[in-house]
Amino acid sequence: MINTNKTKNPIKYQGKFEKLLSFCFFLIYQKSKMSAQKTENIFNKVLEKIFPSSWMVRYRNFEKNWISQIKIENQEKLFEERLNLNYQYDLKRFITASSASLGTNLSPNLLAKTSELSKTNLQALITKDYHRIEKGLALKEPRLGFGINTVNNLIAAIKKYQELYGYDNLVQISINTLLTYYEFNREQGYKVPQLYENIIDLKNKAIPEKPIREGGTLTIRKDEIYAKAKKI
Repeated sequence: MINTNKTKNPIKYQGKFEKLLSFCFFLIYQKSKMSAQKTENIFNKVLEKIFPSSWMVRYRNFEKNWISQIKIENQEKLFEERLNLNYQYDLKRFITASSASLGTNLSPNLLAKTSELSKTNLQALITKDYHRIEKGLALKEPRLGFGINTVNNLIAAIKKYQELYGYDNLVQISINTLLTYYEFNREQGYKVPQLYENIIDLKNKAIPEKPIREGGTLTIRKDEIYAKAKKI
C-alpha cells in the first residue's frame, strides 16, 4: 500500500501516478476476456479501497480521456475484424457458387473444364458474353472485329449448352446477337467466313417453335426518344 504522507513533492509525481494506474488497467484488460466497461468498473472498485479520494479524482480525470481512446481503438479493431470475416464469407460463397475457379474461356483451344460446369453456370457465361457483344455493338463507333475471343467463347458455350440441354430462348437470343455482330462487320467490309459458318451451324441446330427477335441491337433516333418523352 502506498503511503501518501511520505510524498514530499506531489507536483513532481503528477501524471506518473495516473499513467501507472492506466497502464495496470490496460494490462488487465488485455489479459482478461471482459469488455472494457466491465474491466473499468472492477478496476475502479479495487482502487477506491486502496487509494484516498483525492488521488482517485486525479486518476478519473486522466482515465476519462484515456479509456475513451481505448474504446475507440478497440471499436476500430473490431470493425476491421468483422469486415475481414464478412469478406472471407462472401469470397467462399462466390468461389463455391460461381464458375470463376474453373475459368470463363470455353473455346476449344483453351481447354476449359466444361464437364464441371452446371446448367446455371453455362447460362451465366452465355448471358455475360452475349451482353458484352451487345455493349460493343451499341458503341458510337465499334471497332471492326472487336471482341473476337468473346465471340469464340460464346459459340463454344452455346454448342456445349445445345449438346446438354437443347434449344431454349437463351440460345436463340445469343444466336441473334452473333448474327447482328456478323452483319455489322460484313457491312463494314470485314468478312470472317468461318465465323458465319459457325453461327449458321448453331442456328441450324436450333428448332424454335416461334421466332425470337431479342438479342443484338436496335437503332433508335434522337427524335423518336423526344417524341416518346413528350407523351409521358
